[in-house]
Amino acid sequence: SELAWTGFNKAISAQLDGATTMVEQGDFVGAKSELEAVIALSPDNQAARRALEGLLDLEQQWIQTQAAAAQNNAVAREMVSDGMAAVADGDLEMASQTYSELLTDYPDFEGSLKLKSQLLSAYIEATREEITNQQYEMAQEYIGLGKALAPNYAAWLELEEEIEVSRTNNR
Repeated sequence: SELAWTGFNKAISAQLDGATTMVEQGDFVGAKSELEAVIALSPDNQAARRALEGLLDLEQQWIQTQAAAAQNNAVAREMVSDGMAAVADGDLEMASQTYSELLTDYPDFEGSLKLKSQLLSAYIEATREEITNQQYEMAQEYIGLGKALAPNYAAWLELEEEIEVSRTNNR
């Protein structure tokens, strides 16, 4: 009957869609099982046969992509660690350079936010230290470096006010 045939085609279509979803999620064993089930039910289904034939290549591509992503994450994590060590050592220039390279090479790496936060805190601390030492130009330079990372950060206005107050009080 036509109704049964329509239901059969919908079921086959759902299994093909399920296999596609499994491939996207990296479940190649499940996808193979779904495709083999479709072929068992509908031996002439060319879409299922082509998908099954291409499954091994897709799996190899997926494995390579996952390996490359893992390698990139490892390198990016190491860069964050190096940048954090530079901040801890007071080498803000190296930390800033590392952060810039991290953004260039791995713009979507979430760990870069941690380095940025540490760098901003270090710039604020260095600015305050320079204000205490009445080294206002150097303090202003740190503010400029900080603004390059986070231009709208409220701390920069506060620090600029601290510089002016300190200058006025020390005249």
